[in-house]
Amino acid sequence: MGDLQIIYEDQDILVINKPCGIAVQSTEDDIVKSYVQSHNIYLHPITRLDQAVSGLTLFAKHSKAAALLSGMIDDQKISKYYIAIVEGKMDAEQGQLNHKLMKKGQKAVVSPDGKEAALTFKKMTALDRFTKLEITLITGRFHQIRAQLSAEGHPIKGDLKYGSRRSNKEGGIYLHCHKMMLPHNGTILQLQAEPPKDKNLYFIQ
Repeated sequence: MGDLQIIYEDQDILVINKPCGIAVQSTEDDIVKSYVQSHNIYLHPITRLDQAVSGLTLFAKHSKAAALLSGMIDDQKISKYYIAIVEGKMDAEQGQLNHKLMKKGQKAVVSPDGKEAALTFKKMTALDRFTKLEITLITGRFHQIRAQLSAEGHPIKGDLKYGSRRSNKEGGIYLHCHKMMLPHNGTILQLQAEPPKDKNLYFIQ
């Protein structure tokens, strides 16, 4: 696991603060392969963050936990909250975005033939050329936050794939899963993870 920050771990689950630039799965050097090789046990990703995104990522450590947690995802019992820095000033203080999204190649596009995608947002800070938002996912579609914000004319800072004007010299995009709540062993786990230090300039209070 190298220098990955473990936020919570027990015999059933693992939650890490994933850096941007590291894949959860499906590459030669991803988190799942690294963990399995070093611990020699099962590891299944439950919440998947894009390689360019950072923040809380939930894994199951055995198949029974994977089935239970996957059911919670389907029943919307696991809450995930993101911080995003988007280009431009958003006028609304808060609201809900609803689109129909479908996967086309390696992107999500708005299409009448797509699946319903919904999220809520709350404005946290407005800067000269950017707006800081807290986002709560209602559904969990492929590239949902990135595609929906882009469709509203506010792509995430550094997200060239979805219309950002330029990349970030420090890499990644300015989207971070900073809070997660889930039922676990008779209680509600409330987990938080700080954004990458090299992005603190824009993740201001």
